[in-house]
Amino acid sequence: MRSRLRILPILACAVGSLSAGGPTIARIDPPGGQAGTAVRLTLHGSGLDRKLALHSKIPGTLTPLSAAGAGKEYLLEIDRDAAVGAYPLQVESAAGLSNTRLFGISSFPESVEKESALKRHLPANDTPSNAEFLEAPVTVNGTLAGADRDFYRLELSAGDVLTFEVEAQRLGSAIDPVIAVSDAEGNPVARNNDAAGIGVDARLRLQATKSGTYFVAVHDARFSAQKTNFYRLRVGPIAFADAIFPLGWTRGETASIELSGGSLAAPRRVDAAGDSVRLPGRRVSLPLPLVRGEGPEELEPAGERPHRLTDSTVVNGRIAKSGETDRYSLDVQEGEEWLIETQAAGLGTSHLYTLLTLYDQDGKKLGSAGDREPEEMLSFIRARAETFGDPHIGFRVPPGVARIDLTMEDLLRRGGPGYGYRLVARKQPGDFVLRLNEAAVNIPQGGSAALSVTMDRRGYEGAVRLVVDGLPEDIMVEGGHIPAEFGGMTTARTSRTGRVTLTAKPGAKPRRLHFVVHGETELPSGEIVRRRAAASAVVTPVAGKGQKPLRIASREPAVQASLASPEAGVLEVLTPRRLRLIQGMAHEIRWQFTARAPGVRPADAVSVINGPNVANLRITGGGKIEKGDTKGVFELNTTMGTPAMTFDLILAAQIRSNGSMQQIVSPAITVDVVQGYDVGAPEKPVAVTSNRPFAIGGSFHREPNFDSEVIVEAENLPLGVECATAAIAGNPSDYTLDCQAGEVAGGEYKISITPKSVLASRGKEAVPYNVTPVDATLVVAAGRTIAVAND
Repeated sequence: MRSRLRILPILACAVGSLSAGGPTIARIDPPGGQAGTAVRLTLHGSGLDRKLALHSKIPGTLTPLSAAGAGKEYLLEIDRDAAVGAYPLQVESAAGLSNTRLFGISSFPESVEKESALKRHLPANDTPSNAEFLEAPVTVNGTLAGADRDFYRLELSAGDVLTFEVEAQRLGSAIDPVIAVSDAEGNPVARNNDAAGIGVDARLRLQATKSGTYFVAVHDARFSAQKTNFYRLRVGPIAFADAIFPLGWTRGETASIELSGGSLAAPRRVDAAGDSVRLPGRRVSLPLPLVRGEGPEELEPAGERPHRLTDSTVVNGRIAKSGETDRYSLDVQEGEEWLIETQAAGLGTSHLYTLLTLYDQDGKKLGSAGDREPEEMLSFIRARAETFGDPHIGFRVPPGVARIDLTMEDLLRRGGPGYGYRLVARKQPGDFVLRLNEAAVNIPQGGSAALSVTMDRRGYEGAVRLVVDGLPEDIMVEGGHIPAEFGGMTTARTSRTGRVTLTAKPGAKPRRLHFVVHGETELPSGEIVRRRAAASAVVTPVAGKGQKPLRIASREPAVQASLASPEAGVLEVLTPRRLRLIQGMAHEIRWQFTARAPGVRPADAVSVINGPNVANLRITGGGKIEKGDTKGVFELNTTMGTPAMTFDLILAAQIRSNGSMQQIVSPAITVDVVQGYDVGAPEKPVAVTSNRPFAIGGSFHREPNFDSEVIVEAENLPLGVECATAAIAGNPSDYTLDCQAGEVAGGEYKISITPKSVLASRGKEAVPYNVTPVDATLVVAAGRTIAVAND
């Protein structure tokens, strides 16, 4: 099943941090409050006992209540007119920026689940018999621990209409909530998992058919054990829409949005200037996200005939009824490359499981995407940016095709107000999209921090280099190489991670930094492609096999960073940080740990991260070290089958300082895997007369560490031509083969210039080391010359 919404627009200042030394907010207690009330807010985490600066967009006043202790306490006085929403909160110390947590504001009275309030998690409301009593309207702040089920009961009269809504992942919680209502006899009345418009959060609207007791149960869909496991259960007359159209519009323009479904008796128009849209009033649900594009957008034209697509213009359409198919046409030319993208269910604000199909002008099917049947809507977590998860097709226009006809439909043949989509065709080759995996980074004085970027490939299989723009001169950037996909990879992936390290130069002063990350590559045509990495505002780890962190997107592209105080230790690389490694050879990577604070002991283990996942490349040794060791060595081993490529390695270790664990990293080590030597084909024709000698020559280059003799010979020669081999020692710039032409029939002959060698430096046994032969052509004309040229 494609991902429901987990990418939400959030305020520009919201950032998170995964770097080692900065403070960490593990949870906010409580995770929300009622507008117009005062809340005793406690921040739990690490590094909070220092002097902190508080960065908050919560509408209200925050007053510190404590200076030290297990939690940092504040009195939060929420503004009376504060709008229902999710507001970021973050702290900063000399050690850097913390991660960001979101605080929810509602208009209902608030309570805390009794079980969550206990110091130890003891069953308190795990069955209907001990369900907590609720009186609507109310917002309950609770937690779910593994197989936990939280039961609540309330009294309803026949005809009462209430909305039951769980806020969890929209506020950065790692749980995937399910909500179920039953009557006094335990008969199921209503259930929801993954409600329309709110991603994987749950919501249902209930009209009581009889008076009496009703039970409400909340649980995690996977019954998983998560560290960030809070939820907010809202019960009351909540106004909400579960469909919006269009799903997005051009950034900076006010969009007229139709909200429909849910509690609305009729569709309602709302103007939206930002990245979200909300219903007016106070007893409403959280705002719905609105995609903001960078280029022109238009609404799907009315009528049944095919609508013409314009290059790079987004069409906002909707499958308005069951079984409907929307049709578009695109004028193309033979040989052009196009990328067609869709957005729908992957945004979480649409029910549409898009089936995208392409035809030529004669009705011949050229391809399709989105054909796989979605699974039942069960729990899942996927790290996807807002343009991912929905089908796309990249293609080169085949001969004889002047028009592409495409269809958009729901895979399950459904339709209605909530089946919107976004469709765009761009004349371009295969592409890639980048997403930052950290919303903020703390760079320690005299040390390094790692910043990772996930690249999702959309047809482009080549190498990409990460580039950091906007950093000052006292920060050094290293690494950032994402290899191409090729034979030899353990798995060919559509998603890869690249990392850069940011190292503070000597004398760099603590301060706030802002920078942007791009990915660059050069296409075979020579065109430079540059794509900006999307930033995350909130990053929440999600436990469980195959799970990815929960991410909430930032409105701003810039990464917020801090040049912070020194860490308790530093991990140095003692060997060169740029290595040229010949295929089939090995290289040692030596490291050293230095403590920078009293009582800091060396790491128990040092690991290597960011390897390229190539089957015939191994890194051995050095991981487990003896207690107290401050130095170690890894060995990087390649084979003749290791692809020529560039990648980065980063050393990482966990150290304990002041009772807490910190991760430290080394600067990136960039490895260029290269051939031991290269032999070039002849560049100029060679004049030859029958029955006379001639020579074939070309360029030669060897790597400094490759010292074996190279034998070059010509193969597949025409009858009557013989060439001696050439033995190359040292590093000349060219080679020459002495040849003799006898009586040779006229014509063109394909020949090969074949180099051969051995690799004698890996053990006692010499291993053949042969590179790919070079093709050339022999042109023979009786009584005239023989020309040798590149094929």
